[in-house]
Amino acid sequence: MEFVEGDRINDIEALKLKFGSPEKVSSALIDIYARMVFLYGHVHCDAHPGNIFIRKQPNGKPQIVLLDHGFYCTTGEKFRRQFCELWYSLVCVDYEKTK
Repeated sequence: MEFVEGDRINDIEALKLKFGSPEKVSSALIDIYARMVFLYGHVHCDAHPGNIFIRKQPNGKPQIVLLDHGFYCTTGEKFRRQFCELWYSLVCVDYEKTK
């Protein structure tokens, strides 16, 4: 176990102060969750603001720190692929494939 310092993901004022805008942080959060779900089929199932910290890396970019790793699930390969296809069809506005 290790002690981790950082700001909570919902502390908008701290994010603005450290990173200029919360959008930089939200982009990093979206990236990490997209990778977990769409590439690895691995999901952190307790993602509330108390379990998501942000800290500044030496290069100034935000680093997402996920806490409380007691509840994960891993999807099967078939579900992961189908879920990817669902989101791809939604983004491409392919309603037939979405059905």
